[in-house]
Amino acid sequence: MKKLPLLITVVHGGEQIPVELKKHNNLTYSDILEDIDTFSGDIYDFSEEVQQYLDTEIARPYIDLNREVDDRPPENKDGVIKTETVFQKPVYKQGKFLNNVLIDQILQKYYYPFFRTLKDMECSPDIIVGFDCHTMLSYSPPISNDPGEKRPLVCLSNKGDRDGKSESERAKTTCSPELIRQLREHFLKVFDCPPDQVRINDPFQGGYIIHSRRQSSVSWVQIELNRKLYLNSRQPLKKNNEKIKEVKKLIFKVFEDFVRNWQNK
Repeated sequence: MKKLPLLITVVHGGEQIPVELKKHNNLTYSDILEDIDTFSGDIYDFSEEVQQYLDTEIARPYIDLNREVDDRPPENKDGVIKTETVFQKPVYKQGKFLNNVLIDQILQKYYYPFFRTLKDMECSPDIIVGFDCHTMLSYSPPISNDPGEKRPLVCLSNKGDRDGKSESERAKTTCSPELIRQLREHFLKVFDCPPDQVRINDPFQGGYIIHSRRQSSVSWVQIELNRKLYLNSRQPLKKNNEKIKEVKKLIFKVFEDFVRNWQNK
C-alpha cells in the first residue's frame, strides 16, 4: 500500500514517567491516563500508513510538547512543565517540585530533540499536510475557561476563526480555509453526524505544535476527537480495543478521502 503524504504527530498519548522524575512524582497510573489524551497513541497510530509519524512515550503532565518552552509555572500551572493535572491534582509530591536545573535537563532530553526531528520530517517532499492529533474530554475540565461545557465530536483547528479564516491581517492561519473546510466535510460524511458536531476552531484554535509551524511550507491542522467515541462512560480508563479499532478505521477513511480529493482538486 502506498503511504499517504501526511505527517502525523501525537504528543499527548504517552504514558511514561521520565526516569529523572520518578522520585518526585505524585500521580498514579490512573491519574496519568485521566490527564493525557487517553489511548490516543492507539487511535492515531498510522506509523505504517503515512509518510511521517512522530509521537512520544512521555506523559504530558511531565513535559507538554504542545506548549512553548518558556510557558512555565508559576505563571501557568498547565505549561510545558506542569504543577497540576487538568483535574487539579498536584503532579509532584509536596516539596518535590523541580528546580530550574532539572527542568532544563528535561527540556534538553525530551523537548528540543522532538522539534528538531519534526523540522526534519517536514522537509520530506511528499508531505502535503501535517495533522497534530489529539483527543478531548466530553466536557471541559475544571482548569478550562468554561468548565463543564459540552464538547462536539470533532474540533479542527488552524489558529483562525470558526470559518477557518484568519482573525486579523497579522494572524496567519496554519492552513487555508478551503483545506480545513474540506477536511470538516469528510469528517461529517465518514462519521455521519450532525453539522454542529464537527466544528472549526471551537472549542480549540490549536496549540503550540501547529502554531510553531506557521512559517512552514507544510499546511497544519490540529485534530481533537471526543473520547466518548471510544471510551466507556462507566469504565473510561479500561481500553476497549474493538471500539478503538472501529474509530481508528473511520479516521483513516477520512484521511484517505481527504488526500484523494485534495490532490485531485
